[in-house]
Amino acid sequence: MIVFTVAFGESYIRKLFERSLPSLMGPRGLPSVQGENVKLVIYTFNDSMPLINSYLGREELRFFNKAGNLQVIAMNAKQPGDAQAAPKTQGRSIASSLLAHAVAEVARSNEIFFHLSPDIVYGDGVVDSCYQLHKLTGRNVVVFNGRVAPAHGMLELATAALLQAARTSSDLAEYFFQNMNFKWRLHATQDPSRIPGPTAGNLIYQSSAMRLIFCSTPNPVLGKFNTADVSVLSDSDCMHSWDHYWVDFLAANNRLMVQTNLNNGMSIEPEPAFKDEKHFLESQLDGVARAGTLLGIQEQELRRHRKFNGPHNFCFTSTASL
Repeated sequence: MIVFTVAFGESYIRKLFERSLPSLMGPRGLPSVQGENVKLVIYTFNDSMPLINSYLGREELRFFNKAGNLQVIAMNAKQPGDAQAAPKTQGRSIASSLLAHAVAEVARSNEIFFHLSPDIVYGDGVVDSCYQLHKLTGRNVVVFNGRVAPAHGMLELATAALLQAARTSSDLAEYFFQNMNFKWRLHATQDPSRIPGPTAGNLIYQSSAMRLIFCSTPNPVLGKFNTADVSVLSDSDCMHSWDHYWVDFLAANNRLMVQTNLNNGMSIEPEPAFKDEKHFLESQLDGVARAGTLLGIQEQELRRHRKFNGPHNFCFTSTASL
């Protein structure tokens, strides 16, 4: 199994080695995957190598270093086709180019992959939940991630608190509900017939029996590419819409399955600072308004429901009951 990530620049690299990777090394994390030779591949640029090298001997990487399964692939930042844009947009263009290369390489490898985002903190059950569902169904599997933000006056959420919460899926879910940012709070409901806030982007449903989360940008992804994927994803020009194109491609071809039971794994994306309400109110993301119809189903039936009125396959059951 290939665990691949794209990381460049000081902020992303520090988050990768100090938060994301440590959160995946728990009892139900990457070391627990049975029957797979787990390899970590980091795609970056040449000018980021000094900082990456300073992290390679850390304890968190002992699992990969011991087996010789750690590879860093550095490229020249000036890739063909990169726009010579202003600094604010240049990073996005360069990252898209690097991710396009990484996804194409992994698609050609014909191995199970786990896409690791460098700024996400993962719950302990994420890898196990996704891997077991992939083995059972043959589909690519994701779990939803929610954004958390520090309170007013705080600059950043503490790394120690994030990693403590990530030790169990239930603790990470609790951490999310306590610290979710304004956009998530805006879309939380206990009444399936009434969706608060703008009906787009995200929705949390809470009841005494269950808690489900719906999000337009699920993360991470675990699965395997097929022949059709290779032909599409090998063309670097296809990655023109930031980093969600390849996930959208899998969804459009009915090969994406989403685990929404928070007790079986989730991930969170910490924000560096609390963003104002106007920013979220103006943000228009693609369709989870449909969730209102789905949530009208009785909870017992909801647990068995597999379709979410669209190309994604949503699984509401636990891995044990599949």
